[in-house]
Amino acid sequence: MAKIKNVTPEKITNTNMILKQYPRAKDLSLILCHCCGLLNSSKVNKTDAHKNQILRCVRCHSVLHERKPGSLNRT
Repeated sequence: MAKIKNVTPEKITNTNMILKQYPRAKDLSLILCHCCGLLNSSKVNKTDAHKNQILRCVRCHSVLHERKPGSLNRT
């Protein structure tokens, strides 16, 4: 069995500590349907006619909504 060596702060470099930044669904304008689970695009033309348009799922036509900012921090 291999012996595990202790890791000291001197042995940790910045290259070892780089965290990968994967894109979030919000960054890609994607919304998951809570009813059927389909991933929908939330890109809407920002014209006055479509400003208050309700987003619906392509498959089941349920109303889609984005998460509130910081909602996970409040739970």
